[in-house]
Formats: sequence, structure tokens, C-alpha cells
Amino acid sequence: MHLTSRFAVLAVITASTFAAHADTVYSTFGPGQAFDVGSPFAIGAIASLNQVIAAPFVPTETVTLTDAILAMRQFSGTTPVNVYIESGAGGVPGSILDALTQVGSMTSTPSLVDFICSSCSVLDAGTTYFMVAQQSNPSDESGWQLSLGPNATIYDNQVASATGPWEQGPDSPTGAFEVNGTPAATGTPAATPEPSSLILLGTGIVGLAAVARRKLISRS
Repeated sequence: MHLTSRFAVLAVITASTFAAHADTVYSTFGPGQAFDVGSPFAIGAIASLNQVIAAPFVPTETVTLTDAILAMRQFSGTTPVNVYIESGAGGVPGSILDALTQVGSMTSTPSLVDFICSSCSVLDAGTTYFMVAQQSNPSDESGWQLSLGPNATIYDNQVASATGPWEQGPDSPTGAFEVNGTPAATGTPAATPEPSSLILLGTGIVGLAAVARRKLISRS
């Protein structure tokens, strides 16, 4: 009975330690993260221009940002795409809140590309933010695949600037992307288990397992 109660306490501790999880709080993907594999938005070199694309989004809950997934392809070059989360200012993208780093490389085949946050800002439910994609090398070109969903207003400039000035394209196709974050109902980042806590937890499990084994041996 004593051993059972100790395992119950451990289960509660384990559950609370790993309760934090990432939610998708905005997505323009179709079912199964489907997207249009046809002609995408050009990101980067277009003739003598360098295009940047921005798409608005509104989180469905307050979260601490973890990452964003964009459907993309590479047309020329090998440099990564810079992705930013920006605030809204007068209905257009404003200041940069977070810079996201591309994970791995992309190919000429349209695929899902993960971008992880740096400062991992808190995004408030019901607030309009902007997902901004910019080619890090002005001579390279990538493509942001389009959503299968309804049209919306898209924002762009051809001067390689992540912060504008912006032109608006009402009733335009939207980039295919999703935003993920850890729930933070109070607007503060959810706690992440520290390595020391994980080590302590693992030690506790091993210790309880040893106790259980000794009790089984003594009973036999």
C-alpha cells in the first residue's frame, strides 16, 4: 500500500512536469497540412527586385511561440529564408517581435519547412500578427506555396525589407503556414523542465523500481 501511494505521487509529478505541450494556434493548411503545390509567391530575387511577403494571422489562444511551419521550395541558391513574427501597425506589418531560424534545407520540391523561434515571444489570442518571409541572400530565390483556403489580404515589398514599406493585395491567395506555441493562459511563458529536474525525476523512478523489485523478491 505504501509503495502504491509513492507511485501515485510520482505519476502526478510526472504529469505536471510534462503538462506543457505545443498547440497549433493558426493554420492556413488544409486537412493533413495540405497546400497548393502549384505556383508559389516568390521570395527573393525577381529580375532586379527582391520580394518580401507577409501574411496576417490571429492566434486562437494565448501562447508562448515555439515554431512556425511554412510550405516552401527553393528555386535558386542554397541560403535559408528569414522568417519573422511582426506586430501590426496601422493595419500593416510593424516591428519585428521574433526572428525564426530555418531548420535544415529546402529543395526544389514543395515541402513543409520548420522555423524555430529565438526569443519565443508570447502571442495574445485575438491579436493580429504577421508572418513575414524574406530571402537572406538577395541573389537567391525561394517560393512560399499557397494555401488551399479562402483568399485574404497579402502584403509585399520589392526592396528586401522585412519591415516595409508595404503594398497590399486584397483578395489574394494566402501563403500556406501554421503557427505553434505552448499554452500560456496568463500571458506568461509556460515552464520548461530543467535538466536537473529531469535527472531528479529519472533518479526517483529508478529508486522506486528498485524498491518494488526488493519487495517482490522478499515476498517470493
